[in-house]
Amino acid sequence: MKTILASAFLLVISTNIFASTIDSHSIPVLGAEIEENFSLSSTQTRTAYKKETIPQTCFRAEIVGYRNECAYYPEVRCYETRDSARVCNPVPVYRCQQVANYRQVPYICYQTITTPYDVPDHNVKANFVIKINKAPKEPGSPTDHCEVGFVLEGENLKTTADCKEFLLISTQSKKVDFDQTGAVVHNYDFAVNLLNAEDTIAPLEGGIAEMHMEGHTLVFRTGDLSKNSNIALKLFVEKRHLLKSDETLINRTITSNDYSFEKTNEHFGIVKVNLDKLLGGFNDSKKHVIKVGLSVNLPNGVLLNTKAPVMSVESTLIVNN
Repeated sequence: MKTILASAFLLVISTNIFASTIDSHSIPVLGAEIEENFSLSSTQTRTAYKKETIPQTCFRAEIVGYRNECAYYPEVRCYETRDSARVCNPVPVYRCQQVANYRQVPYICYQTITTPYDVPDHNVKANFVIKINKAPKEPGSPTDHCEVGFVLEGENLKTTADCKEFLLISTQSKKVDFDQTGAVVHNYDFAVNLLNAEDTIAPLEGGIAEMHMEGHTLVFRTGDLSKNSNIALKLFVEKRHLLKSDETLINRTITSNDYSFEKTNEHFGIVKVNLDKLLGGFNDSKKHVIKVGLSVNLPNGVLLNTKAPVMSVESTLIVNN
């Protein structure tokens, strides 16, 4: 047993030794412009396989004797009647026979198994040129903990941001080369834009609420659209028919010319959409399904925030149900 445990322990150690190594670096984000250069090093592994023939216990059936088994068995017997008619009937006949007794006998057999394991393949070096642009405005209160992290495991790079104050949008380029030692060199160029998280998602605060009709005008409450005009407001209106197919009146993103927004307080405002003007008329005696979707448009790039906020909301209203 000690030998088996020792072998298993050595296998775990060897697996850990040859796993792809990890190197990491993090940069604190406070809202000011940052330029930083650094390098990370790692080892990329590959999977190899080894075959082993191992002994194990198998079983086979062997005869260890015989036993006498007797029983009545049906047997057809025939005879002729006085008028020479042939009659056949089943008759029980008592018979005995020798039956073999078996037992399972263990023996040593061998099985070939294939075991995967990691072996070092090549070294990896990653060089980074990072530029984090200044936030559009200074934080109104002391910033929470905020940093962007770079983790290199083998040739795989993972970039994440742990941040509530800002949304981090990254664009990057990469060039791959080799150095004199044969190591693979990744040269990364990152540009990170900072967006004020509170202002960016301000239009979505509270979702789309209190949606109703005032005459032929659709009215609903949203967050403060004046804090971020880079939004998409999508309107879907479908007229329901009883005896024919339903009719889609509109299904598109509407522009600021198609609606009005009135701010009611620091956080919310009212949106009004004149359906007569937008649809060329609205028959409120018919059943309609109205869906409104509101989403925030982000600049081109990858959102790095690990815990990203909700970027879209929607609501549905049924008219004359």
